[in-house]
Order: sequence, then structure tokens, then C-alpha cells
Amino acid sequence: MGRNDGFSARAAVEWNITPEVTWTLRGDYQNLSGDGYNTITVVTDTVTPQTLANWQTRLDPDGAGPLVGVLPYTSDTYSRRVRQSTEGDLKDYQTGVASDLTWDMAGGYQLKLISGYRDWKNIQYQVSNGNIPLELQRRTTFADSQNHSQELQLLSPDTLFDGRFNFVAGLFYYKEAYDIGQNIDLTRDFCEVFLRNTATAARLNQCRTNPLEGASFYVFTQDTESVAAYAQGVFKLSEQFSVTGGLRYSEDEKIATFRALTRNPAAAQAAESTDMSLKEDKITWRISGAYRPNDDLMVFASYSTGFKSGGFDSAPATGTPSTAFARTFQAETVENWELGVKSQLFDRRLVANATLFRTEIDDLQFRSYDGLQFRTRNNGKARQQGIEFETVARPIPPLTLTLAGTLLDSEYLDFRGAPGLPGLGGDQDLTGQRLPYSPKWQGAASAQYIGDLSNGMSWLVRADLSFTSRANLATAGDNNPDADQGGYAVLGGRIALRGPQQTWEVAMIGQNLTDKAFCTGIFNQPNNAAFGLNNAVTGATALRCTLNDPRQVAVEARVRF
Repeated sequence: MGRNDGFSARAAVEWNITPEVTWTLRGDYQNLSGDGYNTITVVTDTVTPQTLANWQTRLDPDGAGPLVGVLPYTSDTYSRRVRQSTEGDLKDYQTGVASDLTWDMAGGYQLKLISGYRDWKNIQYQVSNGNIPLELQRRTTFADSQNHSQELQLLSPDTLFDGRFNFVAGLFYYKEAYDIGQNIDLTRDFCEVFLRNTATAARLNQCRTNPLEGASFYVFTQDTESVAAYAQGVFKLSEQFSVTGGLRYSEDEKIATFRALTRNPAAAQAAESTDMSLKEDKITWRISGAYRPNDDLMVFASYSTGFKSGGFDSAPATGTPSTAFARTFQAETVENWELGVKSQLFDRRLVANATLFRTEIDDLQFRSYDGLQFRTRNNGKARQQGIEFETVARPIPPLTLTLAGTLLDSEYLDFRGAPGLPGLGGDQDLTGQRLPYSPKWQGAASAQYIGDLSNGMSWLVRADLSFTSRANLATAGDNNPDADQGGYAVLGGRIALRGPQQTWEVAMIGQNLTDKAFCTGIFNQPNNAAFGLNNAVTGATALRCTLNDPRQVAVEARVRF
């Protein structure tokens, strides 16, 4: 379980067509295959003797017979031991091309044409996506995306107005065709175990008398076209003080269709045919100032606005079909403030930077998991603010030490339409609470030493430590207190031998060397209500933990030519 085979290749070529014209072309290819499974365990503290009894009853394969339902392992969240029926196949392909054509013109001006193309295809087959020891359905999902972009930039020389002004201006175009879909085949156990123990006789009869293969299918297609125009200029008021101002106009248009077919009503997917479209535009801007009392110190402040266009919810509906209005969510807007300092001290052997930041998000686009599907909500207002710092020290030439961290204050300023706890349903008011995936502290430290050998060769030893404090990881977006993950630290390392001028390198790499186990996401057990896992008094339910990767040791070889 968790098999993962990958292959990737990258190449770049630069052509000096003339002394003034240079073309750089880059390409990459990635191929990933495996079973597509993560290690997903039961959060031990979220199951009680009563919920375990309910769960076992719902998984009973023969009713009044002698057999009893087999449960997943529930004794240790971090054991990396699971009990489930598992079969999967994943194929993922990505191809990308990037082009940069640069023309150095008269007067120090520069014209750039930046082009990009990316093709992504993913198809995945899974059995028992509910992570239980019973095959309920066989699911095949697919995703297909092709996008290309063009950007034309004009960069000025630094000599305008006696060296006091420079600018960059450009036009941007982006187009993407995106398709995702899913086919579900039901199994006999879905009818004769799951529905027999959890549903009405009418739904059980629907399951028995309608096709199991191709029980439900949906496809979502979306075409996106974006255009933008922008300009940014830097004006030096004096040798020490400069002001930067920028303006951007963005226009996004999206056209989408959602089609869903149901051959077996027991699959509980609504048949649907919905067409959607939206067109939005926004002007965003940025202004900043920088003060440099000397070459080793800079103090800066900035204010900027941002914009992320709206879109469409692509999850299939249950019960009754959805509508274009219900599937459409609005644009999200952002305001950012920064105040910081950048410095180089002790003959530039120490770099120390710090930034105070504040971000306010309006019409928050919030994606959450309800136990059956991921859905996007579009309401509320949030604020993320704090301080981040970065230090790089080189006490002696071969040794480099780094330390970086963020202290974060996170708060919903208004989120009265947040998802309710699973056992209660409906909505709740999370105004004043912290956002999920927002630890108070997080950071990283490293130490690296490079030594020289004969014939121009060198060796490298490096240690990395990343750390994070407690955070709520509820993918349902309900701030379920049972979905808290405690703080942890992860240790990595690298030992390498390098050839002359680093033309080649052989390295041994270690990740998560202490084999620390922690959750990267926590979500409701699928079909939690049907399995009798919800508590209607406290709102609690049985939760699942997606574990991080265990200790990994690898050998890496690189050749540069």
C-alpha cells in the first residue's frame, strides 16, 4: 500500500540568435504511477464503545447469522497499520514547455516574450474509498488539463530621468481547457451489507434491481480565458528613498458544463445537466516605499490588493439536481500590508530579515469536505497577520546556518455560514476563531558544511529541521476540536560528493529521519451518519487521519551538461 513510482526529466537550451536576441527554451516531463493510496488511519480519540458497536453492526455481513462486522484498526492513530480492502491504480502524466525570447533594444530597453504550455492527465482507479475492510464501490476518476500562456514585457533601463526611474509594463494572456469526471461501479456488498444495514427497504430494492456497473457517472468541463495588462514603476526620490507603484487590470471568463447520469438510484447521485458561465474583471494595485540608509540596510513598507476570480462547484449533487446559481461562487479579494527590514551585518556574514504582515480576505472561497464530497462555499471574511523572519549566517566560509520562522495570528472576522459539526449539521458561526491549517508557530533551520577535495572535487553535509505548532486540520472546515494536530518537528539530511565545478553530484538523502508520524489532514469518516458514528449532542464523529510519509532514504545522482 502506498506504492509510488516516478520518473522525471528536465532540459534547457539557450540560443544567442544575435548579439541582441537570446532564446531560452525549457522542457520537463513527469510520470507518476502507483496505487494512489495514502496511509489513512482512524483518529483513536474520536471513537467510543457505542460508536464502535454501531459501526460493527452496520458492517455485519449476514444479519442474524454467526458472522460479525470487521472494523478498521482503531487503537493507534500513528501506528501506520490499517485494515481495509484496498486495490488501486494511478497514472499521472505532466508535460511542460517554457520559452523566453529576449531582445535587448537600443537605449537599454528590453522586450521579452514569455510563453508556456502545460499538459496534465490523471486517471485513478480505487476500491473501497471509504477506507474500511469491505468493498462498497469501485471508483474511476479522471482529470485532463491543457493550458498555455503568453506574456509580453517591456523593461526600461535604470537610467531614465538621470537614473531616478525605471519601469516594467506588459500584457498577459492565459487559456485552459479542464475536464474532470468520475465513474462509480457499485458492488454486491454495497447492496447486501451496507444498504441492508443502513437504508430503507425501497433503496435496497433499487440497488438490487438496477445495474451495479456504471451506477453513476459525471463529468465537469471548464474553459478559462484570462487577459491582463499591468505596469509598475520605481522612482528614486533620493539616493536613500524610493517609491514603487503598480497597477494591473485583470479579466477572467469561464464557461463550464456539468453532466451527471445515474443508472442505479441507490448510488444517491442526482441526474443533472447544468450550463454555467461568468465573466469578471478587477483593477488591483500596489504601492511601496523603501529606505536605504546604507548598502547593508533597507526598511520597507507596502500595501497591495489582490483578486481571485470566482468559479463553479464541480461536486455531484445528491438527492435533487443542483443549479447554475447554486454551483457558482464569487470572486475573492485580498488586501495586504507589509512593514519590514532587510540587513547584512558583520561584513555580510549575517543576513537578517524580518517582516510584519497583515492580510485580509473578503468573500472567502472556502473548500470543505462534508463526509461525501468536497464543496466550495463563498462567504465570510478572514485575517492572517504576524511576523516572519529569516536569518542566514556564515561564521566561516565553508559553514552556512539558516533559521526562518513565522508567528501567525489567524482569525475569521466574519464566518457565520461555516459548516456545522458533523453530528449537528447545518451552519455555525466561526467568527473570531482561528482558520484551519494555521499554526501559531512554524519554521525551519539548517546547517550546511562544504569541504574541498583534490582535483576540484568537494563534499557536502547538510541537516534540516522543520517545526510547527498545534493546528486544526479539519478538512470539513468546521473547526472540529477533535481535528487538532499537536506540534512536531521533522529532521532531514544530505551527504553529497561533487565533481569539479559541480558538473556531477552523488548524494545520500534522508527525510523524516526520526520516523515522526503526524496527520497532514483530518476528515470525517465517509458515510459517518449511515454508520451511526455521529453524536447528536456534542456534534462529534469518527475522524480519519491522513498520515505523513514515513522515514525515507534515497540515493540521488545528478549530471549537468
